Amino acid sequence: MIVKDDNLAQRGKVDLLLVTATEVEMQAVLNVFLPQNSTFMQRFTDDNTYFDLGVISGARTFLVQSEMGAGGPAGATLVVHEGIKALSPSAVIMVGIAFGLIPEKQRLGDILVSRQLAGYELQKIEQGPGGTEIIRPRGDRVQASPRLLSRLRAGIFDWKGPKVHFGLMLSGDKLANHKNFRNKLLAIEPEAVGGEMEGTGVYAAAYRNKVDWILVKAICDWADGHKDDAYQQQAAENATRFILHVLQQGGLAKNDPSTPPSQTASTRPSRKPALGTILGTYYTHASWVLAVAWEPEGNRIASAGGDGVVRVWDADSTQTLLTYRGHAWLFEKVNWLPKIYTMAWSPEGLRLASAGDGRKVYVWDATTGQTITEYEGHSGMLSHMFALAWSPDGKRIASACSTAGLDKKVHVWNAKAGNAILHYDSSYGLMPNFSVSSVAWSPQGDRIASTCGDKTIRLWDAATGQPISTFETSSDWVSMIAWSPDGRCLALANGNATAEVLDASTGRILLTYQGHHKGVRDIAWSPDGSRLATASNDTTVQIWDASNGTCLYTHGEHAAWTTSVAWSPDGTRIASASNDKTVQVWQATE
Repeated sequence: MIVKDDNLAQRGKVDLLLVTATEVEMQAVLNVFLPQNSTFMQRFTDDNTYFDLGVISGARTFLVQSEMGAGGPAGATLVVHEGIKALSPSAVIMVGIAFGLIPEKQRLGDILVSRQLAGYELQKIEQGPGGTEIIRPRGDRVQASPRLLSRLRAGIFDWKGPKVHFGLMLSGDKLANHKNFRNKLLAIEPEAVGGEMEGTGVYAAAYRNKVDWILVKAICDWADGHKDDAYQQQAAENATRFILHVLQQGGLAKNDPSTPPSQTASTRPSRKPALGTILGTYYTHASWVLAVAWEPEGNRIASAGGDGVVRVWDADSTQTLLTYRGHAWLFEKVNWLPKIYTMAWSPEGLRLASAGDGRKVYVWDATTGQTITEYEGHSGMLSHMFALAWSPDGKRIASACSTAGLDKKVHVWNAKAGNAILHYDSSYGLMPNFSVSSVAWSPQGDRIASTCGDKTIRLWDAATGQPISTFETSSDWVSMIAWSPDGRCLALANGNATAEVLDASTGRILLTYQGHHKGVRDIAWSPDGSRLATASNDTTVQIWDASNGTCLYTHGEHAAWTTSVAWSPDGTRIASASNDKTVQVWQATE
């Protein structure tokens, strides 16, 4: 029996979140767990429904269902992330069905456990001798949780069910059922034991939230063109029974007494680098770097520009983690790459939105590089996208297109589904050309600010689209606007070589900074709101006191215009981008 309960806050601690992707998998879990708990409690939060499967050998266990695949508005990435935020489990296990790759050693119904996971969507396809196709994987193999692997390996010694195979599993959004495609996958990863569709999403969400993860799925077909749904129910139940068997042995409860505490060696604290010390330089871009963004609460940096790609890389090692190539070329026949002018991390750090030449905004998975949605609501000719901002809850995006045409609006749209929600009329003058250089969403989520080509800053009600205020600017051009962390002020990067702080309620200029001698391209508040960093065409980045305008430091290590600046989440470092094709990470505190 299933009982509904809206009070998720009363659930107590959760140890394990099981995730399925199909109705067959969901029903299999409920069937297998039913003898353990005759009543299942349904609990609701945001868009998801969770099944409380009870406490098994001390481990409180919940179940949630995603759509098939990692991406999309209800794909595994977002559903698992939302589940982790709602329930705070110590482990996530994806359970269900998969295709096998070694029929001579495997049987239908055998269970596959992901010792490692490789996404097969990221590939480089080249032409070999005689026109042959050469496919090279671009993604990394990732290791499943050692703790979960240990528990599952221990579970096979008294397991009386189908054989369990530990190994490399492949994951991608394609529903594989063609022998040639299966053979291509085996050629790319000959060690693989099977494949499925949601694993990269589970890994992305769990990795981002520092939660243990693993896949446990059973073989229902061979992806050879002879797919038969008749084996799906049995395969899903086999995988579920094995998970239940392991659960009953214990060791999966959070803070379980049988789990020894981790040992951390004492280390002597390292000396803090001096203010301005370059900690790392990213050299991988082939052209100007026009935008840089630091992962919220994380250590990844995203950068983009004139080479038409977004690169995600580690702030400490400067190692490239991911390259997103989803932006459409302007003219493919002449290899005219699109410039990417703007991008932003979603508040939870799982997704990135990016835009540039053209009228599209791309939202994509920041771990796998798979496109989640494309917003195509903008129109006009000779279009460029400079203005882009996420709502604080990560559900909406505001964007504006600088174009020649009738689309003189700021668009607010659903970040998952890509459908328009509101339009804010930002038109000015009688000419067809229209330009918005920046939009910014207030930290409280109630207001959106935009800067337009008519020397104004406009504030809108984010819920209704109604205008709140219009402020005139001192500069003919404002490149960037940014809300202060408390939502009281707006900082302006001006083309007249100044930067300003204005009161967002009255429009009164509180402070004018005049430390640069060429146009200011970007401006960013430190996380605590005490300092501002500005990037300028004078090739410097300057840090200054947000209360009195005192210059605290001038970073002059770039060889060309500095174009973009971002603070680390703890406010100790800055990443600065430049037309010299580099991003520098440097110490921002003394």
